[in-house]
Amino acid sequence: REVYALYEDKYAEQDDPSDDIKALICVAYTNTVPTTERELDLYSQQACQDGKRGNIAVFYTVWSYEKGAGREIVNSVAKELNDNSRATKFVTLSPLTEMAERFHLRNGAELLEKHSSCQNFEYTL
Repeated sequence: REVYALYEDKYAEQDDPSDDIKALICVAYTNTVPTTERELDLYSQQACQDGKRGNIAVFYTVWSYEKGAGREIVNSVAKELNDNSRATKFVTLSPLTEMAERFHLRNGAELLEKHSSCQNFEYTL
């Protein structure tokens, strides 16, 4: 699993810009799209053994501290992982909230499936 942070450009060269975070995102790597938090944990452990990594990047938490920063971090992390061949598919494990659904649909994701406790969206590049 990895955590990515988006900072203001003016702080990109400083050593400790921790007070100026615009957004954060958590990513797990799996080989199967998870439908629950338990599956996310299990699938990410199974896919990342013996130095291997799953080919599906699962965005499971996004914090945005500034308008537009959530969209920016989702899209930039997906592009970075795709450009570096670290993942071939980009999905979310999102809560069943109207806010999460609006966020992902407005930012170009497609609803894959709704489940009893979460929903999955897919971003394509």
